[in-house]
Amino acid sequence: MEFGLTDIFPLGIFMLVGAVALLRLAWNQVAISKAREVWTWVGAKRGLAMKNSLPLARPRLAGVIAGLKVTIDTVRRGGRHKRTYTRFMVEIDTPPAGLTATREDLLTQLGGALGFGDLRIGDPEFDRAVRLRGAEAAAVALLDAARRDRLREFVVGRHGRIEHGLLCMELPTLLTDEKAMLGHIEYVVDLAKDLGLRGVRLPPRLRRNAEADPCPAVRRRNLELLLREFPEAPERAEACRAVLAEAESPPDLVLLASRPLGPEGWPALQRLAFAPGLEPEIAAAALRHLALELPPDRRLALLEHAMESEAPALHREARERIVELGYQPPTAVLLRWLAAPGAQTVAYAAQCILLRDGAPAEGPLLFALNRPEVAVRLAVTAALGKLGTLAAVEPLRTLAADAPLLDGGLRAATRAAVKEIQSRLGAAAGAGQLSLARTTGEAGALSLAARDAGELSLAPEGVPATAAEATAAAESAPADGPPAACTDRHPTQEKA
Repeated sequence: MEFGLTDIFPLGIFMLVGAVALLRLAWNQVAISKAREVWTWVGAKRGLAMKNSLPLARPRLAGVIAGLKVTIDTVRRGGRHKRTYTRFMVEIDTPPAGLTATREDLLTQLGGALGFGDLRIGDPEFDRAVRLRGAEAAAVALLDAARRDRLREFVVGRHGRIEHGLLCMELPTLLTDEKAMLGHIEYVVDLAKDLGLRGVRLPPRLRRNAEADPCPAVRRRNLELLLREFPEAPERAEACRAVLAEAESPPDLVLLASRPLGPEGWPALQRLAFAPGLEPEIAAAALRHLALELPPDRRLALLEHAMESEAPALHREARERIVELGYQPPTAVLLRWLAAPGAQTVAYAAQCILLRDGAPAEGPLLFALNRPEVAVRLAVTAALGKLGTLAAVEPLRTLAADAPLLDGGLRAATRAAVKEIQSRLGAAAGAGQLSLARTTGEAGALSLAARDAGELSLAPEGVPATAAEATAAAESAPADGPPAACTDRHPTQEKA
């Protein structure tokens, strides 16, 4: 029987492929055999036993080192082109419950930014690199700055991971170097020991991190958890006092530390509330806490002072607390507020004065009428319409004439106020009639109205030049009657 070339060629190809496969198998077996020898020696050196007894089986070591269960084996990964990895696994002794640490990727970063379950320590570099899950207080207490650096290097630099307390590191090769294997075993065992919490109390750890961590956000995170999770721990007050004693403590941390200390923390809160250039949210939060905690007399004095602040968030918070408490500021305080830098404070003072028929406030109101804020001008105009004398008519008419073209509401309000004054004062305010009225100048003075020729009316001495002059003139003028809606008495005095 004869064979042609076309018959022999496929057979040759088959035999060549088979020979290559046999050579690869033989090479792998040689590598496995060498690895078994090295691993057996390493196991004897570190007290690990070889678990696969078959001569050609892949090596697998297991045992206990420093009280931790250690397993070393191999795993094949890589789809069609598989590679052999050497895998080191160590069970962490008493890790934070459910502790999992893996490398962050784009998808997990997006989920973490949206708040989907990932645990954030507060260290931006660590949180960007490591996806962390587990018991919150235990994990935050465990991961101080040094451990964060070690865990980040393990996860990112060595492609390691922790899954439910099991530390795992895979190297993309079948290790056959005794020194390298011993070094890797020492590394993973030492890291696993460092990440254990056996015999560790969490409050002292949280306190230490809150006081000494180099990252301010991590300090805040630790203090938050200490205050929230351990309400009876003595470390709470100790950590708070340490934060207040440090001159460089961040304002948000001082705010957090001051609250649990009661009267001991009030001075720090007051400094925060009125510190220049501080974030408005922090200042307002400090004032809010003081308004809830201070005794009534100190509380009201603080709120009155805050109403005169230049920070909008602060006097807005003070106004809300005043309304919440039902406090009716005395007329003298309202007159002072009319000269405050905050437009909201001035408008609020004018609204309160509007409810007091006998309040001697025309001078300060006329001074406040010069402010540019429309809200202030509307509130002051309404108050002058109810309380003003003939001295207010000309400034109101000037305001109506000078109001921006599109500000029809302000022009209408000023004209209504003028009509209200004229109606309230009767015929003495009518056009072309003589009137005598008490003013800050000479009583009974006559003048020709500049805007409506032919009318004789009271010639006001002029709008006060300064807030101090306006307030002094108002306080020296007698009131026409007792306050109606806003009283000068504190609520506690009414009960008495």
